[in-house]
Order: sequence, then structure tokens, then C-alpha cells
Amino acid sequence: MAEKKIDLSRPTGTRDFLPTDMSKHRQVEVIVRKALESFGFEEIMTPTFEFFDLFLLRSGEKFRQDVFTFTAPKYQASGETNDVSPEDARTFVLRPEFTAPVCRFYIQSDMNTYPKPLKIYYCGSVFRYDKPAPGRFREFFQFGVEVFGIQGAIADAYIMYIAASIIKKLGIKDNILRMNDLNILRELLNENNVNEDIQDKIIGMMDKANGDMIKFQLGLLVLEGETPETIEKLFLDDLHGLGLNESLIGILGKFLYLNGEYKTILPTTKKILEGNPRAIQAVESSNLLQVEKLLDAAGITSRIVDLSLARGLDYYTGLVFEIDSPSLGKQKQICGGGRYDHLIHEYGGDLTPATGFAFGLDRLVLASEKLGVLESQVEASRADVFLFAFTPELVDQTFKIQEQLLQNGFKVELNITDWKVKRALQFASKLGFRFALMLGEKESKENKVVLKDLKTEVQQILTLDKAIMIMKSELRASNPK
Repeated sequence: MAEKKIDLSRPTGTRDFLPTDMSKHRQVEVIVRKALESFGFEEIMTPTFEFFDLFLLRSGEKFRQDVFTFTAPKYQASGETNDVSPEDARTFVLRPEFTAPVCRFYIQSDMNTYPKPLKIYYCGSVFRYDKPAPGRFREFFQFGVEVFGIQGAIADAYIMYIAASIIKKLGIKDNILRMNDLNILRELLNENNVNEDIQDKIIGMMDKANGDMIKFQLGLLVLEGETPETIEKLFLDDLHGLGLNESLIGILGKFLYLNGEYKTILPTTKKILEGNPRAIQAVESSNLLQVEKLLDAAGITSRIVDLSLARGLDYYTGLVFEIDSPSLGKQKQICGGGRYDHLIHEYGGDLTPATGFAFGLDRLVLASEKLGVLESQVEASRADVFLFAFTPELVDQTFKIQEQLLQNGFKVELNITDWKVKRALQFASKLGFRFALMLGEKESKENKVVLKDLKTEVQQILTLDKAIMIMKSELRASNPK
């Protein structure tokens, strides 16, 4: 009987990473980590899976539908809750985002007693059952930032500046920051007696319509035949399905076109909101104008206020923002975040103002690569020096030499094969190693080594110290950065 063949396919929406892929990710990670730490942020980490209940409070209806859930193996085997612990009978979820787990961690740990502002960051994998597309996966990676304990426009502008400046450090010049104040929309809906559940649905609908409008502006919906008119009609039809009054529906439809500098769209916005004094007051008291001034002072000029920008999560309470890189096409968003002043309190903690954002690490890598930022760096080989002993008796000495090379900052490939020197050097050249450092009996007795430049084919016998000096000089010259 023939053995059953194993299915070796990957689950849809997941990836395997080659060394070159990992090199790109690590390069971007290093830049982002260094930048965040230069702003005074400290790293934390939460579990890869949590209890599903944690995300039922404020993550959004569609968001909750797209998560990966599971139960404990004992519960799966028995199917009876009285045969397992109460914890094992609960539903678990693979982490779909970081903010909710970080808030749980903040409440449960000593972090809530730390001096404010508390500034933390994290990096890890997240999981969502979304439709895969270029730049969109079911397992992907995020860098995130949270600032706890501070309210106001300065904190909002500060968090946006950090995100924009890191994107600038990565060389992603093709970007635009979009921001909005959800207090305006919330006040309008409250003033029109729309309950919170319906408000959350409206925000989800507006989030989709806003995304489609931006894609149209970037020329990404040509093949689908979408236009601002068809996008608006679908949005309005969805709003009619919620039983809203016609006046409110008309105002919400006009929100799709309210974008530009805040001082420019302010008169039009107030005119559209006539008869809604609380919404007008939210417009006049918004931090958007001050945030614009602060971002101007910081040199962040590639930005726009967009009053239909809604974000898809229910917990946002004030200023929200996204940063797009149009070079990525439909999966253009590389950063998103905003203010969520009530979430920690709703989880049972103290009333704590908070704001933050998350980078899509995969999209940062894609954008950097598309714009040519990573090309020259990725060509670096896995080692600078190939270390070879001509006889087995000399291998112990190459281990000692390896330690000295590592202490001097070289990447070292020690030969662990039984190859002859010709084949070994062919291997080193094929992998792009710059130098070969070889040790024979004669060189060992004279406390010297054979240094071969695999780029120029120049070979010389000299002391290890001299070889180290030459290799450092040559590598520095070829990699001036």
C-alpha cells in the first residue's frame, strides 16, 4: 500500500522568508527601533494569543469577524466544560492587534503606576482572516507605539510627528499623512440621537467609503469602474438601511468631500453643519488647527485633513490619522492610529488618556524596496571573512582566530567541510565573501596567515593583526556608510 503523500502547501495568506527577505525586515526593524528609542520609548511584549472576550468590547464588528479563534485541546477532545478548567473552556484568539492587549497589560501590571507620560513600543506578529492581496496577509507584522497619560494637541501632533519622521528615516518619500477629529462626527451623531451601536456601524461604513475615495484619487479603481459618485451612492444606500433621517444622511454624504487644510475647509464644514450647534462647537474647538501648526513647525508638510477619515476600530475618541504610500497601490496604508481616551477605563482601569499608532512592518519593507532604499544594503553577503585551515590539526587555531575576528566586528564563516582549498574558495566567492583567511603549517609556525582578497585575487602572507587592519580598511572603503 502506497504511503499517503503529505500536503506541503502553506496556509493561504502566510509566507516563508528567505535570508534576503529576513535581511530586509531586519534592516527596517533596526531603523525603527533605533528611532523609537531615540524618542525615549521602551519596548514591551504581550502574548501571541489572548482570551477572545478582550476584543469584544471595542474592536469593531468586522474586526471581530476576522479573528482566528480556538479552544484548549482538552476542551476540544471532551466537548464537556465540566471536564476541563474554566480557563480551558474559554475561547482564545490569535492576537489581531496590539492596543487591547497592551491596555490589559497596563491595568494588570505596575505600568499604571509609572510616571506619565508613559511611552512604550512593541513589535510582533498579528493575525486576521482577511482576503489576501499584495501587501495584505493573514499573518503580518506590526510595530506599535502607545503614549499613556497625556491629553491635548501637543501629544497628538507629537505622535504624528514620530510616525512621519520614522517614515522619512526609512527613505519613503512617497507618503501622505491624513488626519481627522472623530469628535466632530460623534457630536453630530449624538446630536441627532443616533445610538452608539449605530454610530459604530456608520463609522465602519465611512471608513470603507473614505478608503475607496482615496483609491479613486490615486487612480486605483479604474478597472472596477468606481467613481466618487458610485462610492457616495453605495455609502448613502448603506446609511438609508440604518433608518437615519434624510438631513443627517445628506450631511454624512458631504463629509466624503471635506478634505484639505483645516482653515480652508472650516467655513464649508460649519455651513454644512448648520442646525447642529454641538457639532459646530466640536469643529471650532478641535485640536486639528493647532496640530497643523505644530506639524508645519516640524516640517511635516505632506498631509491633509480629511473629515471622512474614520478608522475601523470602535475605541478611537478624538484625533485619528493614517499615513499612505501611494507606491503600494491598493494596500497603500503603512501607518494608522489615533487617540483612545476611554479604553483603559472601559476595561476597568483608571480614566487614562492615551494615543498611539501602528506601522505595518511588511508594508514599510515593501515601500522601502519599491523606492530603492534597501537594494544596496540587501546585496551584503552573509560573511566578510572565510576562515580555512589546510589540515585538520590546525582547525583549533582557526577557532581562536575566529574569536579574534568576531571581537573586531567581522562577520565570519568558518569552514566546517572537508573540502580542498580550491572548492572551498569557489564556495566563498560564490557567496560574495570579500576575504579568505587561510592557515597552513608554515604560516602557523611563523605566527602568520594567508590573506586573500577574493575581489581582486591579491594574496599575501602577514600577521593576523596586519590582516585585520587591511580588511577593516578595505571594508570601510567599500561601505562608507
